[in-house]
Amino acid sequence: MMTTLRSTLLSLTLAAAAGLAGCHRSPPVTGDFAGIALPQHSIPVAHLDVYLHFTWQPSRAWYAHEAAWAKPFGRHIEIRHHFVLGAGESDAPMRLYLVAKAAGKGEEVADTLMRMPVAANDPDETLVATAYLASRFGLRKAFDDSTDDPAMRAQLAAVGQTQQQLQFEPTLILNKQMMFAGDAKNASEIIRSALISTR
Repeated sequence: MMTTLRSTLLSLTLAAAAGLAGCHRSPPVTGDFAGIALPQHSIPVAHLDVYLHFTWQPSRAWYAHEAAWAKPFGRHIEIRHHFVLGAGESDAPMRLYLVAKAAGKGEEVADTLMRMPVAANDPDETLVATAYLASRFGLRKAFDDSTDDPAMRAQLAAVGQTQQQLQFEPTLILNKQMMFAGDAKNASEIIRSALISTR
């Protein structure tokens, strides 16, 4: 009887937590998602991994408003960006980012790429804009050489595999345990529910 009761309570708790959090089961990206959801008001700091695309509009929209969105959480939130490559997406921005990262300019180049107006459905325009940006950062030769580089192809394949594990655009992962969509209102509610305090 006690075992049945415990099993029932556990099922109800997990279902309620999943409903509250709006999270989604998925294969691991940065951690183990078997826990489904964090308990309410259980973490002092929200460590948020954000997975973005350089050319996809939802990612660019999230990135543009992220600082203002995160401001109410103050010191209770820490954000780390990751960049992924989806099927049909031009690989030029990702190649430049990987080249820049190797040269110690990754963050600066990523920020510029996320703010640079590029057309997701026009790979030629994206390539021209990215090549211009590579010249601005003194990375043009390395960027051009990366086109046929086997090591670069391996890196692009790896970021493509990461994309296959993501369920949303953009994807947010809280404390390596919860995966959910980059919808500002929903994300705020999830993080407020998980944080011990926002003051």
